[in-house]
Amino acid sequence: MLAAAPRVDARFAAEREHTEHDVVYPDVRYVLSVLARNFEDGVRLRRIFALGAPLMAASLLLTSGRRDASEGDFLTLDLDVPRRVINELLGDASLDEELVAFSCVRAPLATLDQVVLPAETKQLVRSIVGHHDAWLEACRLRA
Repeated sequence: MLAAAPRVDARFAAEREHTEHDVVYPDVRYVLSVLARNFEDGVRLRRIFALGAPLMAASLLLTSGRRDASEGDFLTLDLDVPRRVINELLGDASLDEELVAFSCVRAPLATLDQVVLPAETKQLVRSIVGHHDAWLEACRLRA
């Protein structure tokens, strides 16, 4: 939630800029300082930001900056939350807007029966293609 706050509430971003000199998005050091009650907590909580940690592996939490061997580099990694996650948190569970522009129905080079997929996957593909126009219209109406 700390990483999402600047995207959800401009007051948080303004406060961070004011207190941290042009820093809008929280970094690892800031989040650890808020969440950790003591040194041991801080060490334990560092696992949240490991590349294989659940939030990082699922791309629900992003870092920017350099992941060098230096401890200082790790602590200064900026944290962010993808727009799709922010939209979900705010109650908009639609497809990510960045994908809408690349969505289209194309004429296939093979029939779906020729493609080796489980039957339930083929049914899902048929459903997606069959409802594509309605989906685009719903996206247009939301915008």
